[in-house]
Amino acid sequence: MTRLSGIGRLAPVGAALAVLASVGVLLGGSIVSAQGTTIDGGTWTCGAASTGNVVEITLTDVPAGGLGAADISVAFDSAVLKITACDTGDLDGACNPNAPGGPAQAAGFKAPAITAASAVVATLTFDCVGAAGTSSALDVTVNELVDGTSGDPQPITAAVEDGAVTTGATAMPSTGADGSSSSGASAGWVIPLAVALTVGAVGLGAAGVWRMRRRA
Repeated sequence: MTRLSGIGRLAPVGAALAVLASVGVLLGGSIVSAQGTTIDGGTWTCGAASTGNVVEITLTDVPAGGLGAADISVAFDSAVLKITACDTGDLDGACNPNAPGGPAQAAGFKAPAITAASAVVATLTFDCVGAAGTSSALDVTVNELVDGTSGDPQPITAAVEDGAVTTGATAMPSTGADGSSSSGASAGWVIPLAVALTVGAVGLGAAGVWRMRRRA
């Protein structure tokens, strides 16, 4: 196989770098746009046959004009999730868990507008009725989203990331994308773990005493 000279090897490398630079510019543009305002349904887990599991739909990267009002719908698989309550999170308004057509619908406003980096636009409470291992998408639809411009609220363009809820085998804490636990999850594993650790510690202590007596 013929080896390229030093200059010959640099030519294809230079061409490759030029291509990568072009791709980097393109990707850089797409990354910037992807980091804009987003409504996120989150990724959650719940225990089989567990109740009171709370899911939050969050608006992140709130624009400079703040969040003045939001109206969203969230559809889900009724064979996996049974909705028992909902509200409008950080907004003042109303939430219908049995809106016409099926999805839950949350509509609220805030005056003055919310200017924090993120805001909860809907909180949904579910019973997990699906078998272990089943999951349901949280299909989020934005009906209206506006900022807090006084006298002339401006539309907010937001990317939508649908969420998902997966049913586990036992009622472990329900965890979302932000690592927080939802209400209604069981922590029944704490006591058995503490008992196991205590028994183990007592056993090790007894073994140590027995060895010391043998040496004496």
